[in-house]
Amino acid sequence: MYAVVDIETTGSRFGEDRITEVAVYLTDGETITGEWSSLVNPGVDIPPFITNLTGIDNHLVADAPSFADLAETIASWTDDKIFVAHNAAFDYHFLRREFERIGQVFQRRRLCTVQVSRKIFPGLPSYSLGKLCDRLGIPISDRHRAHGDARATALLLSMLVDNDRRGVLAKTLKHGSGERNLPPNVPQARFLALPERTGVYYFHNEKGQVIYVGKARNIRSRVASHFAAAERHPTEARMRHLVHDLSFEETGSELVALLLESIEIKRHQPMFNAAQKQWQANYGLIHYLDQKGYQRLGVLKTNSRKPSLLTFPDMLSARNFLQRKCSDFNLCPRLCSLQTVTGPCYDRRAGACDGACEAAESAEQYNQRVAAALASFTAEFGSLMIIGRGRQPEERSVIAVENGHYLGFGYFSPELTGEDPALIRSCVKHQPDNPDVQRILQTYLRSGHRDRVLEYATD
Repeated sequence: MYAVVDIETTGSRFGEDRITEVAVYLTDGETITGEWSSLVNPGVDIPPFITNLTGIDNHLVADAPSFADLAETIASWTDDKIFVAHNAAFDYHFLRREFERIGQVFQRRRLCTVQVSRKIFPGLPSYSLGKLCDRLGIPISDRHRAHGDARATALLLSMLVDNDRRGVLAKTLKHGSGERNLPPNVPQARFLALPERTGVYYFHNEKGQVIYVGKARNIRSRVASHFAAAERHPTEARMRHLVHDLSFEETGSELVALLLESIEIKRHQPMFNAAQKQWQANYGLIHYLDQKGYQRLGVLKTNSRKPSLLTFPDMLSARNFLQRKCSDFNLCPRLCSLQTVTGPCYDRRAGACDGACEAAESAEQYNQRVAAALASFTAEFGSLMIIGRGRQPEERSVIAVENGHYLGFGYFSPELTGEDPALIRSCVKHQPDNPDVQRILQTYLRSGHRDRVLEYATD
């Protein structure tokens, strides 16, 4: 037996919006054997745009039972039956979340009529319930009301059963089938076209807009994990519901994927990439000339408007780096913002500072050592190319940094370029530089990476 379900809600936000109406139609795949529906008092206001769509407003549900009052009835109507809905993940996750709110578990085998329709009736321009019913001649009334949509879905199911010549329903319902996790609006073939290689992947909504950007060593596996996680996480479930298409770009190199992901998130501003839309709170190394003519160094939070010599993921990393340079070049800790004392620094009092902090050493002498320290920055993160894996065995990736600034990445064939830095450099396509990219590069270069680093001189 199948329990064909439809719900109306106050919105599409899993975990936040609530159910306003539920309908269940029982069918054996041929004949409707029972039906039940009820309005639900959601306990929250119904937005005007939802009322315009469904006709359900706050007044209509004011005296309706709460979900807790209806939970036992819903559970009994769907118990030991296959849960069927048009875009089943949406209805199923909303119901399961409502059961969780009252301390109960709701778990059913489920079937999505959108996914099955794509296989049994391939090539149609749209698989929305309304368009599908029009195309197949299925009567539908009370559109966007739970009882009307549930009845139309039950009739659609019987038509799918009648036309299932290849056992699509049985295969879909087979225990452990990963296909049920796919977004209802994404054909399986589109998912299977994803490579099991390193790169960046994109989720698109119905209008083609990018709503999520991610990176992975195995793109297909990582995308599948998003959809599987929709069983447990409301945000992943909502994203899964909105995904209509998938795209990708192979990179070969994990570092290229990391850099491309950061740039693409800032370019597309995807709604589900909240963490990296804006510049992260990195810390940058700065230098300036004080009123007495001494070159000074310091650490500040970075943003897109404050250029830094180097960028670090946190304050501790920046201070540790600066402390090391102070020791290597005998710089004054107070003039490097590592000590906030007035007067001579603690190192001067211990005899370990030459006295720039109290003008005992001339600015000219002190600034020479600062210049040497700054030159070491260039030597450490100056002009270089990081040579890594390419997209194909005969190809290599290249990431170019020139005078400490990220230029971009590209791909080249060692057979054609040899070891000529200029030829390799010519394969680089420019990408924007920003503090996040600097943090990624500098963290990578300080790590125990296995990529080859090719230093080169600039004019």
